[in-house]
Amino acid sequence: MLRHQPPDNIAAGALPGVHVLVRTDDVAVVLHAARCYAEGLALEMRIALRASRSGFAEHHETWEAVQQMWVGVELADGTRLVSGPLGHGVDDPADPSAFTLQSSGGGGGGRTFAQTYWLTPAPTEGDVLVVVALPGLGLPESSVVLPGAALAAARAEAVELWPWEPDAEPEDGPPTEVEVPAGGWFAETAG
Repeated sequence: MLRHQPPDNIAAGALPGVHVLVRTDDVAVVLHAARCYAEGLALEMRIALRASRSGFAEHHETWEAVQQMWVGVELADGTRLVSGPLGHGVDDPADPSAFTLQSSGGGGGGRTFAQTYWLTPAPTEGDVLVVVALPGLGLPESSVVLPGAALAAARAEAVELWPWEPDAEPEDGPPTEVEVPAGGWFAETAG
């Protein structure tokens, strides 16, 4: 799963600072967090809107535009990776050591949307250039450089919470029945 998402048994180190990639009078893209792991780098993008888009049609249009965001990175050795609209990075199963950049989730509504991108393996040397474009919301291509020394320092702060273990195999049989809490609103309503 490390090819697709950060490890769940690690508390990542975080790159300090605020990184506004691009903004207009009405929309901004901020690198809200760069979480550093020995295995990779999670880039948490926040799309902030000045005015709420709370109607269903407006919300749907905005979410579609957010999903059309282009995110890319350029590593110190010149390697370039792109996670394009609605896509996940190109994953080459023939070479598990190759770098990949993939969308690993997002959501939001109203004035704030978020998308996270997972770069693996972790770039171990030099600066990382992060590039974004959000044409569906009128934002041009823009970039920020994440200093290699700061990334290395944040990666060194990551803490293993416990050794990783695979998920337990599901047990056969019917699901366990859940009891309604006794003596209250739920008992009156669902009981």
